[in-house]
Amino acid sequence: MNNNNGVKTKALSIQIQSLNDTFADHIQRLASNPDTLTVSWRSAVEDYLSYVRMLKHTYNPDEGYIYSWGTGDCAQLGHGMNKDGFWIENTRPKQIKAFKVPDVERISAGGIHNVVLTSKGEVYTWGCNDDWALGRDGVEHLPFVVPGLNKISIIQVGAGDCHSLALTRDGRIYGWGAFRDKDGKKFWPMQSAAKSFKYTQKTPKVMDDFLKSKSNNSKNSERIVDIICGSCFNYARASSGRLYSWGLGESGELGRIVGDVKNKEQEYNKDIIYNDHLLPQIVLRKDEETGTNVPVQGCKAVGCGAYHTIFTTSEGDGNTVYATGLNNYGQLGLTEAKGVVEKWRKIPEVVPLLKPFNICQIQAGEHHSVVLTVQGQVYSFGRGDSGQLGRKGPDDSKGQVQEGYFDSTPGRVGAGMKGHAIKQITCGSNHTICVSTRSKVFAWGYGDNGSLGHGKADGDLLFPEMIREKELKTAEGYSVVQVEAGGQHSCLILAKNQLGGKRKSY
Repeated sequence: MNNNNGVKTKALSIQIQSLNDTFADHIQRLASNPDTLTVSWRSAVEDYLSYVRMLKHTYNPDEGYIYSWGTGDCAQLGHGMNKDGFWIENTRPKQIKAFKVPDVERISAGGIHNVVLTSKGEVYTWGCNDDWALGRDGVEHLPFVVPGLNKISIIQVGAGDCHSLALTRDGRIYGWGAFRDKDGKKFWPMQSAAKSFKYTQKTPKVMDDFLKSKSNNSKNSERIVDIICGSCFNYARASSGRLYSWGLGESGELGRIVGDVKNKEQEYNKDIIYNDHLLPQIVLRKDEETGTNVPVQGCKAVGCGAYHTIFTTSEGDGNTVYATGLNNYGQLGLTEAKGVVEKWRKIPEVVPLLKPFNICQIQAGEHHSVVLTVQGQVYSFGRGDSGQLGRKGPDDSKGQVQEGYFDSTPGRVGAGMKGHAIKQITCGSNHTICVSTRSKVFAWGYGDNGSLGHGKADGDLLFPEMIREKELKTAEGYSVVQVEAGGQHSCLILAKNQLGGKRKSY
């Protein structure tokens, strides 16, 4: 075995061990908690299948290539400049040839930047660096490694609008960049001095162990196993199934009661911003029986949008979905009496209309939400006037949807994807992309700047349309490992099948 193979084997072993530890913690929690001993067989099977999917993802082929398309006005595509000195943009998927690292593990697309993790644990970034979301200086338009993260066993990365995160095997979270409020003011919590601010964090900095803080009252065995970035906020899922949130939560997206960032005189209240918003705390939910707010338990999947959050838990019969945050377009799937949409929810509430669905993935855009069931079916709700819902709406027979159209009732996205089981979904600001089990990629929604990958520089798509296989090489023995939608751009990881050879075309 050569040295390179040895490094890859070691990295793979670390990731597998991390997954094993996480799953073992989950089983131990179920076995030791009397309240979970009555968990349904369906829920138990779902947990097992989720673990298998994660384990399968860890066995990615050695070859992995990144493709990107859409708007590139902030260098977020990673293709460099043309002869006229402008960032190269593409309306169809194009390989980032400047990225020479073959063993790509995961990618996260932010508003106007991207973060990539390799099997060696190296983190690469490119795109806009105005707020230090890249975690480094130097060239912005090409992928370069982020210093200081390659020796601490990074297993996951995330990207928001102007910030980035990295999660280590032992559950530590590194962050860099900035949170921007609605007025463009920048904030970043200082771990070394409570109640003080550093408006940007230029390099990765580890967060304090908030799990062991007195305020969170967590067990020592609990650790973070998943991170999810919203626009200017974050969620972290612990091995116990608890949820933690931090960032700017002016619209209820943090899932807990927070104070206003400004007082009546419109001056910033730093104490409230630090203590309520920027300090990671346990996410609460409304208990339907008592009416009190209690910590979320047994969380399985989380989706964070621009100003709202949706997650599913193993509570009840194993499929309870909660939503919180902005709801001005019905993106929470919640309505009041007579179909009236309430502006927001400050505490997560149950989404009754999603109760019948067996949900395994959740994604959220600026004002819309998409969920994936274990059967491979896609459902959407929220704003749809750019076609981001991917299903029938008013006037769509004319190839358009009336401005401001939304639907708070989850509806199935079926047109254009009949006969295809979906394995992954992702949301940009106003567009949606999914991947089938056969590595077919479908996109719909806001189409300006080529963000859909169909070869058109403008024009919305109201229904899913498959991206040509010619660009993705899926008929030549390649598979789509992961797809990610950013603000108005998209990326995916393409890998050579381990068995090689020609792949059957469907």
